[in-house]
Amino acid sequence: MITELELRDIEIPSGMAKIKKAGNSFYFEWTGASLDVRLEPTRNPFVAKLRNVHEITS
Repeated sequence: MITELELRDIEIPSGMAKIKKAGNSFYFEWTGASLDVRLEPTRNPFVAKLRNVHEITS
């Protein structure tokens, strides 16, 4: 994941990353990131939706 951020010239968040389960979905939080995302399952077990939950502002 860090490599992908570096390839896209996106600043790496400052803290720890964690995943929280919420029903059938998962929330991905990374301290210092500018947004939180939710990973949702689809009918295809090899495909998931990645949704922007909200943008974090200081």
